[in-house]
Amino acid sequence: PLEMSPFGCWGLPTALLALFCCPGSGEEFEVHMYPEQLVVEPGGSQLINCSTSCANPNIGGLETTLTKTLNQSGPQWKQFLVSNIYQDTVVHCYFSCFGSQKLKSLNVSVF
Repeated sequence: PLEMSPFGCWGLPTALLALFCCPGSGEEFEVHMYPEQLVVEPGGSQLINCSTSCANPNIGGLETTLTKTLNQSGPQWKQFLVSNIYQDTVVHCYFSCFGSQKLKSLNVSVF
């Protein structure tokens, strides 16, 4: 015979709610970039900040084909100088935390 869940007919919705509301080893965190939009002159440079809400990220950084230099950093943030920007591109900020990785993308436009 089928046994009923301790939650009765609420078994699946309750289990899904627990996954979203009650953090466990897969806690949620966010990744942020500043600026959120970037327009530069050809050959220009710009500081880009990457940060996370994760209290103790495993790793983080900036992925780009552009020339980049780590300018400053702290436990939850990194600031990069991106230079020699001659064409439109996309820059990705990433952090790894609680066994998962998240990234935020920034479109860089040259005018």
